[in-house]
Amino acid sequence: MVNGDSGIPGLAGVRPLAAEELQAEMAQLAADFAPRRFAIFEVAADRLDASVFAWGLAWPDRVVICDDDGFRARRFATVDGALRASGQSDRLHLIWIDEAAGVRPQ
Repeated sequence: MVNGDSGIPGLAGVRPLAAEELQAEMAQLAADFAPRRFAIFEVAADRLDASVFAWGLAWPDRVVICDDDGFRARRFATVDGALRASGQSDRLHLIWIDEAAGVRPQ
């Protein structure tokens, strides 16, 4: 590096970020672009109990769910599609994790 120059074509004169600045930038990007987290619960037929059926991540253009045992992951276009494909739709219930914890999506 010469005089703080990054050495990358097109970025002449741009200095690398300090460690704290880079950490803050990465934290903001993670917050801005993180997928929404959710859980799909299966409610017992007698409605006395429920258990986690799958965990999920939702981006604006896709959804990924992972079975509770962690061995199988599947991709869908929407959360509704994931629920329909999982069957037993009257016994499956979706809970948005961050909203349930009081964190509002950005």
